[in-house]
Amino acid sequence: MALDLSLMAFSSEDSALKVNSVSEEYKLVEQHALANFGIRDAFPLKQKLTVRREKAYDTLYLDLPDGSVREYWFDISEFYGR
Repeated sequence: MALDLSLMAFSSEDSALKVNSVSEEYKLVEQHALANFGIRDAFPLKQKLTVRREKAYDTLYLDLPDGSVREYWFDISEFYGR
């Protein structure tokens, strides 16, 4: 199955993408930013950890050229705290 890189992919807690590492998160942000915003070598400047409902989420924030901020939600339950 192909990864969904549509504009709204993994943009909220409900659509968080399961990942196996932080490096995978950054790679996916780079791929998504290039595909949707034309940004090469995208690097989020802010990151937030959220733990609720027995799940752990990592949210990365990417500043876009138009001044808005894109949130990327990842489900890190598989490796968080191990």
